Amino acid sequence: KTVVLDATGMPALIFEPGEEITVSTTQAVVFAKGLHTDSKGFTFISQLSRLGDLQGDDNTFPSRVFENGILLHATVSCYSSDTDVRKTAGARSVDAASSVWNLGASLQKPVCLLQLSIAAKGLFHNGVEVQQPGKTVRVIRAVMRIESQPSDSYFRVYDANSIMLFLTSALVLMG
Repeated sequence: KTVVLDATGMPALIFEPGEEITVSTTQAVVFAKGLHTDSKGFTFISQLSRLGDLQGDDNTFPSRVFENGILLHATVSCYSSDTDVRKTAGARSVDAASSVWNLGASLQKPVCLLQLSIAAKGLFHNGVEVQQPGKTVRVIRAVMRIESQPSDSYFRVYDANSIMLFLTSALVLMG
């Protein structure tokens, strides 16, 4: 099972095993952690008066993406126990005690969490669109980029040999 987390750290999308995992770029930007709290990045010429200060939704980019550009980092962490999910992702969310963290994680069906976060603002591509004698048209384009980042995962595996060694050692120490 794959769970996409929103900006508050809570599950936003859940994909069952075998289901195609699809997150639109607009969803990725809206789900990115820190989107509504980070300060605005550097701007050449402010366009917010024309764009409006839109927060964005599943179908619309926030106006800040067009204003400043954005770099998102994507991390995926997998778990074989709901307890581990709750202790790690749940603890970073707005509601660690919520029943949404009962995702049914197991060794046979692990749960993977996809978290997007803002890594940088102010990504631009500068260039010259037209260069003719007496006429130069320069462009400044805001850029959006998503990079994957390494992450930790936790799988609990019980080893029968370790259990037998523990019980044998306990009996020897007691006797």
